[in-house]
Amino acid sequence: MEECKERATTALEAFKEKRDLPFYIFTKDEQNFIGRAGLHHIDWSVPVCYCIS
Repeated sequence: MEECKERATTALEAFKEKRDLPFYIFTKDEQNFIGRAGLHHIDWSVPVCYCIS
C-alpha cells in the first residue's frame, strides 16, 4: 500500500509540473488494479478548446 501512495504522489507531482499525464486503470468495481498509461512530452502551449454539449 505504501508503494501505491508513493507512486500516486509522484504522478501528481509530475502532472502539476506539466511533465506527464498519468492514467491508472482499475476494474469497474475498483477492486483490482489493471495497469497504467500516460501521455508524455505534452506541448502544454497548444490552446485548449472546451466544448460543452
